[in-house]
Amino acid sequence: MPVCSTCGTHYGSTVRICVRDGTPLVAGRADDPHLGKLLDGKYRIDSFISGGGMGAVYRAQHVMLGKTVAVKVIKNELVTSDEIVSRFQREARAASNLHHQNIVSVYDLGQTPDGTLYIAMEFIDGPSLRETIKREGPLPAPKAINILLQVASA
Repeated sequence: MPVCSTCGTHYGSTVRICVRDGTPLVAGRADDPHLGKLLDGKYRIDSFISGGGMGAVYRAQHVMLGKTVAVKVIKNELVTSDEIVSRFQREARAASNLHHQNIVSVYDLGQTPDGTLYIAMEFIDGPSLRETIKREGPLPAPKAINILLQVASA
């Protein structure tokens, strides 16, 4: 079921763009165990943003603060690997010690009673670089240089 990564609205399988804000929809699986759940008693998982080799990133709401956050959840099958868990913790600790306008802020690192590891971080509203390139094609040199300078400054 497609989901808007900006507002969290779910749509039928034929809709490709959010009618509320124009965001291209991402696939949100109906069988995703995290969608709609309250993670660690703090974060309500509202929508899927992206997935990768180690896990998935979701748009979530810190229920006590009423604040939108991004939550990265490691795949449960990887939690059994001490190396993967250590890597995940190092990533969270390193990111939480960095403070720069071009780096997301990390708010929380935790593990739920069922073993789920997660990092809660600043939610950045807008398209990813991948989405921008997919939509617009190759970036003009000045725009690409501007982005690279921002990355390098971080």
